[in-house]
Amino acid sequence: MLNLAPIVLFAYNRPDHTRRLLASLAANELAAESALWVFVDAPKPTATAQDRANHQAVLDLVVEQAWCGQVHLRQRPANLGLAQSITQGVSEIVGQFGRVIVLEDDLLVAPGFLRYMNTGLTLYADDAQVMHISGFMYPIRRKLPDTFFYTKISCWGWATWQRAWRQFNPDARWLYGELLRSKRLESFNLDGAYNFSDHLLANATGQWETWAIKWQASVFLHHGLCLSPRQTLVRNLGFDGTGEHCHLDNNEHSTQPMADSVAVERIPLRENPKVRAAVARYYLNSHSNYRGKLEFYLKKLFV
Repeated sequence: MLNLAPIVLFAYNRPDHTRRLLASLAANELAAESALWVFVDAPKPTATAQDRANHQAVLDLVVEQAWCGQVHLRQRPANLGLAQSITQGVSEIVGQFGRVIVLEDDLLVAPGFLRYMNTGLTLYADDAQVMHISGFMYPIRRKLPDTFFYTKISCWGWATWQRAWRQFNPDARWLYGELLRSKRLESFNLDGAYNFSDHLLANATGQWETWAIKWQASVFLHHGLCLSPRQTLVRNLGFDGTGEHCHLDNNEHSTQPMADSVAVERIPLRENPKVRAAVARYYLNSHSNYRGKLEFYLKKLFV
């Protein structure tokens, strides 16, 4: 029998996105048995009248109907920003229940998303090396197993346990320094396929204030594994100019086909090297990764 995890959703001022996400979540077979906490950040001091109207529309939408078996609305008294809202909300709920499923308002989830997440959370609950469950997977054409482990997290529909979240370190400067000290920066960057460390450095220098790259580095430095599905169970609709960190873009993730469900069974606790290589190739072939592609192939030529 599954021990159903609480679901936390982080929303702000995008009622149309939030409605689509909630409708897709409600279509899950386990939604009626699940508890949902919705954290809605407060408007910024500079918010326009339209921003405030959209924010109120999100609040109204959350309590409009029973999207899950239980729905709890948490309205922030002041604007925290996405990074703080997520880290504080996840810490609160996972600390209370020991496990958590995390969503943001610009996602769509497949009908089997909750079963996949809850099965994985139950199956690997006592495996300390498994620190994260991803619902998203890149559109990789290579034939892959139903589920597999590798060392990169995805923040688009994910889950974790309190035992793993305790290892989250929000100090980007320390994380970057530890990657250098341990000589693992190259591996963190998928052997040079993409400079994830640039995102970490931008946080360390105060240019950015994000959370996912810090979680990714925390998991990686603890040699953590991330369970992922062969085909994505999540679609991101945030590449339409409305998101805080996803800008206007004709992004393939907005139309990426989703699996209805993915079966989860125990597999060996080790990274799948074929998946790692396939993801590295995906990043190298990304139209926005000219620098990484050049550096990767120069390294192959001259090293």
